Amino acid sequence: MIMTERERHQAPYKAAREMPNNIEAEQALIGAALVNNQAYHVVSAYLIPEDFYEPIHQKIWKAIAEITLTDRVANPVTVKARLKDVDIGDMKLSDYLGILSGAAVNIVNAPDYASVVHDLSLRRSMIVIGEEMVNNAYDAEYSEPIQGQIEDLEQRIFELSAAHREQSGSGRFAGTTMLTQYLEHVTPDPQRRTMHGVPIGLPELATVLSERVFEPTNVYGMISSSGEGKTSLVLVLIRHAVAKGNPVLFLSYDQSGTQIVSQMVAQELGIETRIQRAGNMTEKQIDRAADYVRKLAGAPFEVKDCDSSKDTPKRLSRYVKEFIRKNSNGKTPLVVIDHAGTIRPEREDASSDQGTKARNAIQELKACAKSTKAAILVLMQRSSEGMKRFNPRPTKSDVYGGQSAVQPYDGIFYLYRGEFHLEEQKKTAKDEKEQIAIETRFLQQYGPDIEGTAELGAVKVRFGTNSQRRKVRFIPEFTLYESMYRPEYDQEAMF
Repeated sequence: MIMTERERHQAPYKAAREMPNNIEAEQALIGAALVNNQAYHVVSAYLIPEDFYEPIHQKIWKAIAEITLTDRVANPVTVKARLKDVDIGDMKLSDYLGILSGAAVNIVNAPDYASVVHDLSLRRSMIVIGEEMVNNAYDAEYSEPIQGQIEDLEQRIFELSAAHREQSGSGRFAGTTMLTQYLEHVTPDPQRRTMHGVPIGLPELATVLSERVFEPTNVYGMISSSGEGKTSLVLVLIRHAVAKGNPVLFLSYDQSGTQIVSQMVAQELGIETRIQRAGNMTEKQIDRAADYVRKLAGAPFEVKDCDSSKDTPKRLSRYVKEFIRKNSNGKTPLVVIDHAGTIRPEREDASSDQGTKARNAIQELKACAKSTKAAILVLMQRSSEGMKRFNPRPTKSDVYGGQSAVQPYDGIFYLYRGEFHLEEQKKTAKDEKEQIAIETRFLQQYGPDIEGTAELGAVKVRFGTNSQRRKVRFIPEFTLYESMYRPEYDQEAMF
């Protein structure tokens, strides 16, 4: 075999331990791509230039990628033209490209050789991460706190794992996988259908979003005003997801874990939170609540108190990945973030406008959803300006960050309680006549069933129309939103 550039440089140091590599596999794979560009396309989705150990192989693979991207043929002649003034010691590049072409494997075997190259690249990355971890741990003067080092290590290992899953095929949607998943998605037979996603706990919301489930890799947004009950609504969705066995992580910048569990007890068992807080529960109520919380504690469910002074989108992504690593059970995880306006922007976004910060945050969360196959729901609190409109029903302009922040979301819906906004606007009426005018306007805009109900509506959907609106019942003493056609929907009890 021809001695490569790296081998010549390493010749004096053969006694040192060499990084894992397989130069023959790299040569055979590149040769296959030069002879038949289809061999490149078969593996290009996951194999990048940096996966090659030999530097000249990295350059050649990159050149093949750039040439084929322009719909031209990559062969020894076109690659040589792109890599001008590149030689391998005393050997001309054109001669080496000819040798590579002669070493080519059949296109059928290209994925096997690519797997070897990719696997060795991951092994080298593991070694680098391990060495850096050891060096940093020994360095007492290292400036980053130990928790930061641990989180960075977790993130890098998770990314390696994700890269391996992508190479092994779990990230690709093609061939028989494409057909099988599509048929499972559309078949009308409930006995044959597999639900890939998080079951939506309110049929009205499923109708509004034109989706039966919160789909894996999707990021959804929910708009609501302060005090309107967005946490109450999302806890209905969380309870249903937990009941179905889906892992659920609630990243809360607002309420504590105890407050959230207390609200879940109120919804599930009908014990008002004020009674719980006042310590006025009966022994029977305490026993029922304790039993329910014990079962919650045994489920793949976690509430994390987040800090707006330090928890950025990237840090949230690390929390999500760690939670899923510990709680993965084959079902789509649901991640809820409360709320968008409290997420600390990344350092590079600190001086950006609100729209850019919001869009970049959701794009980071979208990347997290794709890498973890989770469904993410981000709550958004409306500004007070939107509440003062003649018709305060939410629109795209109420999305946190404005219309420029809408794009990364896969779906956005709103929670609108006409009764809540009616009372808010009546507070500023100058006299009884204006109060009556406000009441008349709301009844016309919302409908006669304004008391004890709330409207769910679409702001953005991937499929279907944004005009869908449905109403649900609101029971304030239990902070509970409830389906108004519950008997027709599979809404099982929690346990």
